[in-house]
Amino acid sequence: MIRTSKIARGLPTIGPLAIHASLTVNYEACRRYGLDPEKLPTGEVLGTVEVYDCIRNSKSKWAQRGRYHWLLRNPKRLQKYIPACGNSFIFWVGL
Repeated sequence: MIRTSKIARGLPTIGPLAIHASLTVNYEACRRYGLDPEKLPTGEVLGTVEVYDCIRNSKSKWAQRGRYHWLLRNPKRLQKYIPACGNSFIFWVGL
């Protein structure tokens, strides 16, 4: 089982994290990034990534100032996606 946990009060979580596609597609974001919304997977675990550190004020263009940010490595796409309803927050997944 892969344990996932959110950062609470700035405490980092280190280890594997499953990547899940939402059931809902953001059509505006698809247009903005040139993606075909009909070809995107939804409601499935797509893969895993390793969270190896947690820092504040990352220099990444994706980072929000003053917030904590996970540093990720070793992304792995699953050969077969796993259906999962998901949750608005981080949740447990058995892989």
